[in-house]
Amino acid sequence: MAVSAILTAKEYEHMLLDSRARALIVSASLLPVFAPLLSKAHLLRHMIVSGEDALGHLRFSELLEKGDSQFDPAPTCADDTCFWLYSSGSTGAPKGTVTHMRA
Repeated sequence: MAVSAILTAKEYEHMLLDSRARALIVSASLLPVFAPLLSKAHLLRHMIVSGEDALGHLRFSELLEKGDSQFDPAPTCADDTCFWLYSSGSTGAPKGTVTHMRA
């Protein structure tokens, strides 16, 4: 899921927990906002930081360097979930909206 960089820590926490994310890619500038949330995200397995100062977390650039240049695509169907976007939360907490491959 992609989210705005101007949300509050409370909004990020809600989305992180609601989505049951296993991996999080965050810019280094937002790392201080997300760091306190990590202990609450029990399903989160990987914290990946885009930027120079990853503070001990995985660096996105290093993962890209280690990756293969060739890979087999995942077998998907037209109605498989592609990604989530969260609503603005104008009627309460933001809600995850699912975008499908065939959109």
